Amino acid sequence: MEWVIEIPSRNIYLEVKSISENSEFDAMLTTYNIYWEGAVKVQGSHTGLGFMELYYMDNKR
Repeated sequence: MEWVIEIPSRNIYLEVKSISENSEFDAMLTTYNIYWEGAVKVQGSHTGLGFMELYYMDNKR
């Protein structure tokens, strides 16, 4: 998975790519959330390694 984050007013352009593709977790039975978390690599106007957590609800279930 990958994401692009842009903040033009600050001249920031980031390409954030997951290091492991299989990091989505379905916790609908316990916390009613589906989320993605994992290590990421950042390239663009800034570079580095990090950890990202994304939470979202899937209303289709």
